Order: sequence, then structure tokens, then C-alpha cells
Amino acid sequence: MAEKPEEVARVEIDKLLAAAGWSVQPVKEANIHAARGVALCNFPLKDGHGFADYMLYWPGPPPGTTKAKRAGNVANWILL
Repeated sequence: MAEKPEEVARVEIDKLLAAAGWSVQPVKEANIHAARGVALCNFPLKDGHGFADYMLYWPGPPPGTTKAKRAGNVANWILL
């Protein structure tokens, strides 16, 4: 079965985040103290708002969230 475009995008985003020094982790195995920057995958939002593909943690408040999109689209970054 072929991967969905968003799944392909997440693989690339994971690589780019890791190359930039972020620790990319599944939300169920979260350790926000594992590195200076931690990206939690598939982060649940408030009821009715679904999931953020990535919740970004940095020392201090989380700087933002993002949704993975297929190749050619710009990711949606929501700054908190």
C-alpha cells in the first residue's frame, strides 16, 4: 500500500528537524528534557482541534506547532 503524501512529508520533516539538532520523539514516549529542542510527533490539541503533527519544545514555552503537508506545500507553522 502506498504511503500518503503527509506520511512521506513527515519522514522528510523528521530528517530535517534531526539535522537541525531537534530530538524528534513520539508523544507517547515524550521526554522534553532529552535535548535543548524537542519535537513531539502527533501532539493532541484541545478537544475538537485534532492533532499537531509536531509540537516544538524549547527552553521556555513551546515556540509553535506544525502540520505536515505533501511535497510542494509550505508547512503551516502556528506560533504560540
